[in-house]
Order: sequence, then C-alpha cells, then structure tokens
Amino acid sequence: MLTNYDGIYLGDPHFDDAGGVAAMELLKRCYYDVALSATPFTLPALMDFAGSDRILFGSDFPFVPEPMLKMFDSYLATYALQQRDVFPRLERETAMGLLPRRALG
Repeated sequence: MLTNYDGIYLGDPHFDDAGGVAAMELLKRCYYDVALSATPFTLPALMDFAGSDRILFGSDFPFVPEPMLKMFDSYLATYALQQRDVFPRLERETAMGLLPRRALG
C-alpha cells in the first residue's frame, strides 16, 4: 500500500510531488497497523505522524512466536493506560469504520 498510492510509485527516487500533493501528505492518508511495531518509541512517533484515526491494531498471528506477541501486547497495554482517550480507536473503532458491515454484526 505504501509503494503505490493513486498510481504513484512512492519508491521512485524522482518522486517529490504528485499533482501538488507532497509525499508526506500522501503517507499521512495511509492506514498503519501496529503489528510488531508498537514499541514505546515507534507508537508515539506514529501517532504524531499519522494520528490515531489512521492506526489499526495488528498482531501478525499466527506467523509470530507467542513470546514476541506477548511482548508487543504488553507495550500496547502500557500505552492504553497512558492514552485512554485514543486507545479505543487503535483497538477497534478505526477498523470498524473501514469495515462497516462488520461493525453492524
């Protein structure tokens, strides 16, 4: 998803602008999951960059060893305690907005 947005290859070394929309703005329109990346350093940085309405819960289960999943779950749990107002969006609300049929059932 990050390499092709609206027909634009963001990996092109010559890419700097697309019809007046800068690359950073295109990246801010993307959705990101926190699978194996919800560390005390990366999650706040991603929140600052993309905002909580563009971040989704992810686990990469069953392709990741359980101890690693538990480690990242503990990072998310700590974050949830610190950011009680935004955690529901990460955990469920953003995904339900993208998948409205699932939100009904």
